[in-house]
Amino acid sequence: LLRRAEELLTRRAALAVDQNVVEALAEVGFQYWSQDEDDNARRVLTQAYELSRQLPASAASTRAKAGCSLASALARGVDIPRARRLIA
Repeated sequence: LLRRAEELLTRRAALAVDQNVVEALAEVGFQYWSQDEDDNARRVLTQAYELSRQLPASAASTRAKAGCSLASALARGVDIPRARRLIA
């Protein structure tokens, strides 16, 4: 189900990036993370974070959530310096 949701959201993001897509991708990434599927979590959370950077300034909270979610996944020892930068 997570893979299918990821595919649908990726297709939607190709058409238009909005807060809903970013938040939904971040949630899919979090679900992967909570199931210890670290590679999938990092992939989806990276996508959510990169897409969040395309949102307008009014969506700063969505960008912050995406960054913190990615940082959590990276903090599992893969890239702690980047995780710290994202949290900061």
